[in-house]
Amino acid sequence: FLAGALITLSVPCVWAGTSSPVKKLAVLPFDFPGDDPDRGYLGYSLAGEVITRLSYLNGVVVRPFSAIGKYGNRPKELAPTEIARQLNVKFLLTGSCSVEGDTLMVESRLIRVTGNKVLWNGSLAVSLAEISTLPGQIVEGVVEGLSLSPSAVERSRLRSDVSSNSSAYEYYLRAIARKPVTSDELKVSIGLLEKSVELDPGNAPAMASLGYTYLQYAGKMGGRGPFYQQAQDTIERAFSINAKSPQTLEYLSALYAKIGKSENSAALMMDALKVYPDNPAFHARLGYVFRYAGLMEESMAAYRRAQVLNGGLENLIGTQDQITKSMIYLGDYRNAVASHEKMKGYLEALGKTSDVKQLFYEGVIYLYLKDKKRAVALFDESRDVDATSVWSTFGQAYRAAVQGNFERVLEITELLEARRVVDGERRYRLVHFYALAGRSEDANRNLEISIQSGFFNYPYISSDPLLESLRDMEEYQTLLAQAGRRHDSFVERFSSEK
Repeated sequence: FLAGALITLSVPCVWAGTSSPVKKLAVLPFDFPGDDPDRGYLGYSLAGEVITRLSYLNGVVVRPFSAIGKYGNRPKELAPTEIARQLNVKFLLTGSCSVEGDTLMVESRLIRVTGNKVLWNGSLAVSLAEISTLPGQIVEGVVEGLSLSPSAVERSRLRSDVSSNSSAYEYYLRAIARKPVTSDELKVSIGLLEKSVELDPGNAPAMASLGYTYLQYAGKMGGRGPFYQQAQDTIERAFSINAKSPQTLEYLSALYAKIGKSENSAALMMDALKVYPDNPAFHARLGYVFRYAGLMEESMAAYRRAQVLNGGLENLIGTQDQITKSMIYLGDYRNAVASHEKMKGYLEALGKTSDVKQLFYEGVIYLYLKDKKRAVALFDESRDVDATSVWSTFGQAYRAAVQGNFERVLEITELLEARRVVDGERRYRLVHFYALAGRSEDANRNLEISIQSGFFNYPYISSDPLLESLRDMEEYQTLLAQAGRRHDSFVERFSSEK
């Protein structure tokens, strides 16, 4: 096997980006005066649609919808300069909308934050039956204000995905404005999107959003279940409608990674980055798959490229957290500590503290450093934030192992087995727990599932100190060879991409 040797992927287009600096923009939720439960969703969903369409353009990097939600109905004292600092952008698109009769009126303004210079003002009015044409009109104003020069191909893509069914589009807008967390909330979103695609089955954004919501719901249900297949069928259908949609490409890559098709996920992103070299989400997605495949240096490079393109604090937090994981897998624990502290600095700049998952991973670093006292304290702190989370549950299993309470380790691990963990990297935690508790047969069984589920990080698995009890076992060596072959195949395939 290549055994994790550093392979420099010969895909310079992926890392280089465009030859000229990109313009970094955030689209804030449009203000909607008053409390109108029937139309109040429009401020968020219109912003989301503008973001989706702007992602078709090279030369501009727009912050994702997930990053701008908290600025809706923002306090007036939160100045544009502070928002721009948090999102690390030079340009902001703001606006307001209102409904009078059957007409939607939108006032929008594009500003360069430095000097508060207005680059474009737009006053638009459309009938409620023609809302689907509005995001494209706003994007045209942004193109003008930023002095962009879209190619004919880009302009053609900007005109795609305009729904011709006003009822279908309304269901879609209502769905994307929601922020579902629980399984019940996800079911409501699924219902809205199913109505949308039933009325307009040719609309790729609605189809992709439905598939991704199926994927989120599947994660709540545990095990494979029917929703993973529904998610795959639906997102692949959206892809067949529009294979160049950045949103659909991202969702499909995420789905492939989740169901163990790491190679498919990577191939999709490598091809997508040839079309959209400055899409930070694509670089981050590639970094995620590279880590699963055991290419930690390449994974960190991909995440760092995502940070250059999207230096917003939320993105810096998430990507730095992922970089830390690669350092753990490399056995570079001291630098992992430094990386985690860097991430905590980004949290502090945003006025936040570590969440349950971040505390868990900090505990893992100290576990590998054999600082048992610090590791236990962090696992307990993670539990105190959210005792029901899978991350704090993982932490309590490690805590029990550190303290020699292997009966408790097995009790927790069997509960985790009942959750039917699908993700390969998460499933690998169960390998640890069974190995530490002396249940080698169960450890190897879960290792096989982990590899089949897309986590074939051969360099890490082959050197992981927590699997020492398995090293001399024939079954473990067989599984390690399986991970090595898949790792080598991945390296050989993607090192030859041009």
